[in-house]
Amino acid sequence: MLNTGYILDEKYEVVKTLGQGGMSTVYLCKNTRLGNLWAIKEVKKELKGQIDFLAEPNILKNLSHSGIPRVVDIFYREDNLYMVEDYIEGETLEEYIKKIGLIGSKEISKITLSICDIIEYLHSCNPPIIYRDLKPSNIMITPKGKVVLIDFGISRVYKQGGDKDTIYMGSKGYAAPEQYGRGQTCTQTDIYGIGAVMYFMTMGKAPTALLEPLKDKSYGNKVDIKLKKIIQKAVQIDIESRYSSVNEMKEELLRFSDKEYYTKTLLINQENNITSDSNLDKGTINFYKIDSSSDKTKIEDNTVKTNNDKVNNEKSKKAQNKFKIPHMKLKVNGDKSKKSFKRKLASILVCIGIIFGLIYLVTDHGKTEQIINNDQITNSKNEDKAVDDISKSENKIDTNSIDNKEDIKPSIQPTENKSNTESSSVSESTNDKEISDTSDDKLENKKESKAKNNGKAKGKHKYDEGN
Repeated sequence: MLNTGYILDEKYEVVKTLGQGGMSTVYLCKNTRLGNLWAIKEVKKELKGQIDFLAEPNILKNLSHSGIPRVVDIFYREDNLYMVEDYIEGETLEEYIKKIGLIGSKEISKITLSICDIIEYLHSCNPPIIYRDLKPSNIMITPKGKVVLIDFGISRVYKQGGDKDTIYMGSKGYAAPEQYGRGQTCTQTDIYGIGAVMYFMTMGKAPTALLEPLKDKSYGNKVDIKLKKIIQKAVQIDIESRYSSVNEMKEELLRFSDKEYYTKTLLINQENNITSDSNLDKGTINFYKIDSSSDKTKIEDNTVKTNNDKVNNEKSKKAQNKFKIPHMKLKVNGDKSKKSFKRKLASILVCIGIIFGLIYLVTDHGKTEQIINNDQITNSKNEDKAVDDISKSENKIDTNSIDNKEDIKPSIQPTENKSNTESSSVSESTNDKEISDTSDDKLENKKESKAKNNGKAKGKHKYDEGN
């Protein structure tokens, strides 16, 4: 191990030791010429015959991803290989969990999605690169919340058609069964590692046995059921039972995140729409800021704030639903709502018809015929009374005429001649005829007026019925 202040390759001064493992040691070094910091990885010469010294730099030199450090230089000293890489400021996921304790499902999902982005990039290379050593100590979280994957020491290029790996390598608790000689490592090997890291973030410890993450009782009652199912599918013993690709696992995580932490609704007022973060759909995840002064309380405060925002959004959604127009709901609820709406519409139309019927009966429209009938009855009564009066007057006239005749007869002198007698009888008959004619004319006029009134009443009734 190199001491602080030691100069490597005449320009890199050792500042401190960042980490040490069975295969290598990593130092934080300062470029004495430029003043910038680098991470220099020392691979011990004793491993030269067991592994390919240049495998890691050869893999990294062709990669370009924000979650993977660059290799900018290599050199040898006393047969040890030294690789100069980007220095990633922050802390490992293992240190982070130990410091703040268990984290929530939301943050587990976000960190896992970032890991999936990096692994998916490695698998997309031609040929695919299998990382093979996913564990919390190889995952860095920067102060800005970015996830970076370090230490590609046992990564390998996938060889199609191979039966087994030449060397069995991996970390206990995180290595897939095939890394212990059951078969060749493949893309599903890294999926197993992702699931094991998720189990660590959920329970705060590494699996002690292959079957531990598969048992429901290992999780307790506080773990989200859907999150547990994702972990269990990723760590299946049989390769074929795991997710077929990292992208499939990502989609499952995104569905879990959308349902748990984002509310998607179809609202009439587009200004109040609540949609998921567009960065999530692109695979870019924003994390809580982590630095030396951060603690569990800050993250819990952020979680409480997020939950409060969620509750307020749900209240706003309920308030708006009260004022939605019924026909707009058909777009959301589908065929069942359409049928329900049609039934409601039919009921409303029937009620409206009943209401209009009652209004018709209550108002003057319903009384029109009754008024006309009353008028007709009144007119007929008046006409009958008029006829009675005329007949009475005629009787009076007849009586008067008879009395006049009787008065006239005694006044006739016996000395008048026969001609005078005949002329008076003629005049009397003429008067009787005139009186009868007058009465007949009055009767005819009465009948004509009665007929006219009946005609007017019938015409008015027909006019009202037409309207």
